Amino acid sequence: MKTIAHLLCLIWISFAFGQSEQEALAFQKELTLQFSTKNASPLLTKDRLSFASLPFYDWNPDYCVKATIEKTPDAPLFLMESTDKRSALYQQFAIAHFVVLGKKMQLSLYQSQASKYDLQYRDHLFLPFKDLTNGDATYHGGRYLNVFVSELQQNTWILDFNKSFNPYCAYNPNYSCPIPPSENHLGIAIEAGVQNGFVKKP
Repeated sequence: MKTIAHLLCLIWISFAFGQSEQEALAFQKELTLQFSTKNASPLLTKDRLSFASLPFYDWNPDYCVKATIEKTPDAPLFLMESTDKRSALYQQFAIAHFVVLGKKMQLSLYQSQASKYDLQYRDHLFLPFKDLTNGDATYHGGRYLNVFVSELQQNTWILDFNKSFNPYCAYNPNYSCPIPPSENHLGIAIEAGVQNGFVKKP
């Protein structure tokens, strides 16, 4: 019985990660399309006209991990700083505990108080992070991951760094972007997701 249960678990993980690869590649394709679309792109006009694609690391299953979610409903509200010195009110919604590259890590998931009571966005959470690729292969200010409350079922979540993306201010100084809090600075290189800059048309 134990062997069958173990086998079923492995099948589920294989299926979930297979789905994650498809989802990550679809996300990356959609993001690239957004950047080339006039009314949706964060790029300056001159950059959008020369835009060909976004540079991504190849999808890597080592950066797609199962995280345990510890919800933190009593966490205090705090002001998250942004690139233009403005700040917005957030609350830590949960802590994701996971193992990546053999190392135990954790990241905080935040909820914007501006969107918490907005019917359109109240399912949205925010995960900004920094890692050792920042300032070299990836944007110096860190990267983001989209998270949804509805994804955090039974206190587990598939954390896929292959879906990480740059804040808009990496491409356009007119945007104000939240700065990842120090508790979300990882002491390893996350070689997954989007890289610096963009590829121009030949």
